Amino acid sequence: MHPRAKFGYVPLGTFEHVADYSIESLQRSLAQQGVLRMRAPSALAVKIGKGLGRLGLRRRFWSRKDRILLIAVMGEQEHRFFPYGSCFECVFYCYDCWPSRYDWWEKFFARYRTRTAFFSARSAAREFAKRRPEMNSLWLPEATDPSEYAQGSNLSERPIHVLELGRRYEYVHEQLQPYLKSRSYRHLYEPVKGTLIFPTKSALVTGLSEAKISICFPSSMTHPERSGNTETVTHRFFESIASRCLIVGHCPDELIELFGYNPVVELNPETCASEIQQIIDDIDQFQDLVDKNYSVLIEKGTWDARATSMLQTLDRIYG
Repeated sequence: MHPRAKFGYVPLGTFEHVADYSIESLQRSLAQQGVLRMRAPSALAVKIGKGLGRLGLRRRFWSRKDRILLIAVMGEQEHRFFPYGSCFECVFYCYDCWPSRYDWWEKFFARYRTRTAFFSARSAAREFAKRRPEMNSLWLPEATDPSEYAQGSNLSERPIHVLELGRRYEYVHEQLQPYLKSRSYRHLYEPVKGTLIFPTKSALVTGLSEAKISICFPSSMTHPERSGNTETVTHRFFESIASRCLIVGHCPDELIELFGYNPVVELNPETCASEIQQIIDDIDQFQDLVDKNYSVLIEKGTWDARATSMLQTLDRIYG
């Protein structure tokens, strides 16, 4: 038996959100390192899981001793790993653990008698180390799989001037949109919140590879009512780097720590339109930064690296 076969992971049964791309990449890296792929929950199991959740009956009742399951979870998605959570010990990788939902997460960990949890946000790991001292609360930042993205042409040859992918910083958007439109720059963003600019993964990969500038701000700036002061690096930063876009916005401290420097061109919200214009006018000067970012990503920002770190930690904890 492969030494990592004592661990398993539960694949996603259905696609629910673009964030699933990140989960799928993590799971592929775990599989490549010997973690056993369990059978995805059936549609019936998901339906039952949702019903039990409404009744408050989802929890771990007992634990099989043959395997520990690694579960990536984004908030209130317990139906996606039912019934595994009821009969296996689970180690959770927690995305979107925001201060506004800390109490929910604390109850979640109690329901599943969680001994170990990894958090994509460092501040969340610190918080739960205090709230649940009996639990191993560990920071493991997000990452990406560079092989899934296209490096594209150099910045000067790309047809999309500015891309605002997914959630956006409304104050900045309201200044950039009319400015860029008045100059006939190609500017892509969600026309209606919640709609997708790129409806498929292949369209997303192509779009990123054609963008000169990818606007990226942490959720603490775009959605402070949800994220509070949790400034964390998310998948959008990494997939932009993997596509050799120039990231413009604000760099979370976590990313500076990971890379050893700031890979983002900082944007002042008060003067963002004129600053974007200056960047577009002299885009070639940023090509070296984009190429450096990509090289460092290969070394420090891949899911393969995260999976290795996760499994080494679990080997120490579970022997």
